[in-house]
Amino acid sequence: MVRGEEKQFEVTIDRLLEYTKNLKVSLEFFIHKIETEGDKVDWPQVLDSFTSICGQINTLMRFTRDNRSQFIENRVVLPLLLTPDRDEELAKLTENRVFMVNHEMVPCYLRTKPDPEIEEFDKSLQAKASTISPDVAVKQINAMTKLVDNIVNTIKANSTRADTEMSRQSMKPSFENADTNSLIMAISTGKGLTISQHRGKQADPSTGTSKAESSRPGMQKQNVKAPELKTNIKAGM
Repeated sequence: MVRGEEKQFEVTIDRLLEYTKNLKVSLEFFIHKIETEGDKVDWPQVLDSFTSICGQINTLMRFTRDNRSQFIENRVVLPLLLTPDRDEELAKLTENRVFMVNHEMVPCYLRTKPDPEIEEFDKSLQAKASTISPDVAVKQINAMTKLVDNIVNTIKANSTRADTEMSRQSMKPSFENADTNSLIMAISTGKGLTISQHRGKQADPSTGTSKAESSRPGMQKQNVKAPELKTNIKAGM
């Protein structure tokens, strides 16, 4: 451990001890208040004490989840000495909670021994496994292995298919550049736009007749303008 990490480790331990001591004092005060006052306890003060204790617990948990706690998580705690005799110094440091470090205490305090519920569940599984014959056990193992392999293959196939579909969709554009350019030119300059020819009769605004009527021979003669006649007769003669 380098000097910087060692200093950070010491600071982290000191902060943990500080938070733990504050929480311990709050719990002791709360328990003493409940035991001494009994039914005469002031419930608003009890709620305030609960709030204070919850805040201290959250502070301690938040600090342990912080990145600074990695200096503790990455350390391995090993007992230097195992003895069945009472250790007065250890009892003083732990406020008479731990008197000795022997072979029974180490698994509990160093968390190398599972919880009683887990031990009971493990024992029940071992007892159930001991009642099965080896042939049946092999068949069950093979069946479970085959089932797991099928599940894994199905997941891989679906994952590969989904990845291929996503890559295909990402590579194929959802638009055409030529169509986009044509649309822009049509909107801005009118390029490519044509006037549609409507079927049926359309009125001619100059004559008031329709094109269908003007196409007839009789109607064409009526619409022909008469020629002008020039004479030498003067007015007033």
